[in-house]
Amino acid sequence: MAHLALSMIRRWGTAPTFDEAEPEPPVAKVPGFFDKLFSSRKLRIEEENRAAEQSFQESHADWQMKLDEFHTQVIARKNLVEVLIPAAPPVRRARQPAQLFRKYLCTPPAL
Repeated sequence: MAHLALSMIRRWGTAPTFDEAEPEPPVAKVPGFFDKLFSSRKLRIEEENRAAEQSFQESHADWQMKLDEFHTQVIARKNLVEVLIPAAPPVRRARQPAQLFRKYLCTPPAL
């Protein structure tokens, strides 16, 4: 991936960046003295930890999908700029309106 970033920097001045930050894993709550003493409180804390971990896994999977999509777009753009555009046949430029005006309206009639 480093070579891709370097080629982007050379081509556009800066490489496109993925601005969305990676989700942070949750900090597990540790049962205290009274939580260990009362099993219902300990079970509630364990359930909260499981729910937080599941939520993190889902958000991280979504983030990873977005990151993969971003990398796919960057690679497609790189392919367009480095392969497809240079390989395209040259296109003849259309005449500018001023050139058409001079050619057809300003030339004297042929005798």
